[in-house]
Parts: sequence; C-alpha cells; structure tokens
Amino acid sequence: MRVTQGGTVVVIRAIVAGVVIAGASLAAQERRADALSADVQIQQRRFQFQLMEGVLENAVRQGATEVAMRAQGVMPIGMLFMGRPKAKGFPLDGYGVVFDVEIPVIRESAVLLNQMPRPSAANTPPTVGNQTVGGRGSGAGTTRATGVVPDDPMLRSPVTSDPFLANPDLFYRATVREKLVDVMLDYSRSLGVGADEWLSVVSRSEDDPMPNSLYDDSRTLILRIKGADLSLFLEGKISRDEARKRVVESQF
Repeated sequence: MRVTQGGTVVVIRAIVAGVVIAGASLAAQERRADALSADVQIQQRRFQFQLMEGVLENAVRQGATEVAMRAQGVMPIGMLFMGRPKAKGFPLDGYGVVFDVEIPVIRESAVLLNQMPRPSAANTPPTVGNQTVGGRGSGAGTTRATGVVPDDPMLRSPVTSDPFLANPDLFYRATVREKLVDVMLDYSRSLGVGADEWLSVVSRSEDDPMPNSLYDDSRTLILRIKGADLSLFLEGKISRDEARKRVVESQF
C-alpha cells in the first residue's frame, strides 16, 4: 500500500499527539503519587508522635502510682491525685520536636489531713494524776520516778522526717522527671530528631481549681537533649548515665 506524503504527516502528528498525551498522563500520575506520598509521610509522622504521647502519659501515670504507693504508709486518707496525664507533641521548624505534658495535681486536702496528728488509743501512755508516765514523742521528755528524762530522737515517729511529707510536690515532680528522661532516651528513635535539633519535654501541673493553694509557686519543668547526643546514646557510643547528664533542665 502506498502512503502519500500528506498521509505520512497525519500519521506522524497522531503519533506525536499520542506521545504528548501519554506523557501528560504519566506526569499527572507522578504528581498524584508524590502528593499521596507526602500525605502518607505526614500521617506516619503523626502516628509516631501519637505513640510518643501515649508513652509519656503512661510514664507520668506510673510515676504517680509509685508516689501513691510510697505515700500509703503516711497518707492513708483519700485519693492523692486529681486529674489525669495528657501529652501533645509537635515539630517546630528550626528547633526540633516539643512535647507538652500535663501532670495530675496532688490534692492539697489529702496532704493537710494527713499532716494532722492522729492519736491512737494503743499508743496513748497511761497517766497518774496530772502526769504522763512512759510517754514518748511529746518533746518535753518522759516523767519517771527518778525525774524527767529527755526523749530519744531516734524513737520519734518517722513521719515527721518523711521526705514525701516534707515536700510532697517536690518529691512527686522528681519522680516524674526521672520517668520522662527515660522516655526521652528510650522511645525517641522514630521521631527523627536531627543532629542540630532538640528534643524537648515541657511538663507542668494541671490547672489547680483551688486558688491560693500550696503549690501556686510550682514551675514548668523543661527537659531538653540535643539530637546529636541522643544519636550517640541510641548508637551505644555513650552510656545511659552520660546521656542523662546531657539532658538540660530548666524551669519557667
């Protein structure tokens, strides 16, 4: 079959048009794939942040549980904490990754009730006339037949020197701090913190509905570690103790 010159031109134009259309379709598919890939990457990164948020909340919950168990011997009345732990993380361009952690509040009423002396009939010393015989812990000494004998400070109630009752909020915050640092070291690999970036955990107490409470002067605790130091720990090039020393702590 013979093809004229004009027919050849038509065929060539049809082929070129087909190639252009196919190229345009392929480019559109690539753009859609790139857009889908970017969306998937964002969703995956959000998922990693959600996992970290859950771990931080569990760490605070565990710290509160340990404090409550520690306090059982000296604070048997009522529930110790009010509220629940909350955590929210977000990337910050030019800085790194930040997690805001809200920790439950120690109930002021529980502390006050349990700091009040509760005399026990079993521990009440007998009395003769107006004098107490064999009593301990009054601070004025024990009355005996031979006179007044000063109290032995080693026999006084351990409650008065208990570090938890001395400053419940400080004791609680120190416990939670240790938990948060462990999470920063052990569960941050998937966050992709750059060597020149920071991983920060900002912890603060839940807003106290009671005005003029015992803990109005409590401050926000900020824990930070450089991405380069975090990588050294995750790669096993520095010890846990050394990594903990490189966590920068400040208050606001």
